[in-house]
Amino acid sequence: MAHLERLLGPELVTPDGSNVSVSTLQECELISLYFSAQWCPPCKGFLPNLRHCYDKVKERGKRWEVVFVSLDTDKECCQQNFAEMPWLMVPYESALREPMPDKYGLMGIPALVFINPKTGETLTEEGRTIILSDKDGDNFPWNQTPT
Repeated sequence: MAHLERLLGPELVTPDGSNVSVSTLQECELISLYFSAQWCPPCKGFLPNLRHCYDKVKERGKRWEVVFVSLDTDKECCQQNFAEMPWLMVPYESALREPMPDKYGLMGIPALVFINPKTGETLTEEGRTIILSDKDGDNFPWNQTPT
């Protein structure tokens, strides 16, 4: 669990605004970091696809968690963006949030990075492509081999 805390911080924000321990993620089959911003039109276009896939996977009882990493320019925009999401979020104030896009070498958003919950290892930075090609999540947990 220490690897998840180093990656995401000790607590995440839930959709209702409360905090939850990052340790809740250790039982997941897959963690996905969703990098997005309210000002980004492609992000607005991708979000319904991600939500649909997430809901379908969860309906089948699978343990997948998406964690929103905001690239919004201010907290108010972040909160408006997060209001559209059913998953967890790295707190906007977290010092870990801003350097995350560089850590994963992201060149644009939206981006979806798959993380192994047991090790914190990056499995792929191509999660967006995977979701768009498997909209119902039938192949979840997708490729579990690190890239």
